[in-house]
Amino acid sequence: MILFGCNGAEVWNANNTAWAKFQELLKPVVKMAEDEGITLVVETGNNAMITSAFLGHKLIDELGTDHLKVLWDPANSLYCNERAYPEGYEALRGGYLGHVHIKDSNVDIPKASVQQCALGTGQMAPFLDDIARHLSEDSYDGTISFESVYHPDDGSFEEGFAASIDRFKQIFS
Repeated sequence: MILFGCNGAEVWNANNTAWAKFQELLKPVVKMAEDEGITLVVETGNNAMITSAFLGHKLIDELGTDHLKVLWDPANSLYCNERAYPEGYEALRGGYLGHVHIKDSNVDIPKASVQQCALGTGQMAPFLDDIARHLSEDSYDGTISFESVYHPDDGSFEEGFAASIDRFKQIFS
């Protein structure tokens, strides 16, 4: 979905009302979080309004709150063509990051498909070490969770977990 555009795209390609409506729906929820002193997270998701770290950052800035953070799933953001590092990571520095999901995927945008794969074998592989190093250097003390959604052909999710967990621990411990 295209949310923003200019030079004609705002008329022909962009959904000019979706972003404002999304913010309108979130404002009372964020206000409640502020009143209760809690922090909410919004995940970067393929089937969501916040598909990238950039959009998560933009949303938080425009809502003007410290009670909303991004649950960053950089593998999901591959589908909107956001490079996990440095672009995705840099967009979340300075207080925007609330939680991290780690998995690996191969995306094929022209075919509208995503294939999950063992950690370190897909399109996230070139970014994993940089992400881990910079989270450590920036003293990130939040949660980094392994999102076990891969299974081998004719295999189980347990086999997919086993194919990735050692690599996850090696990189993010």
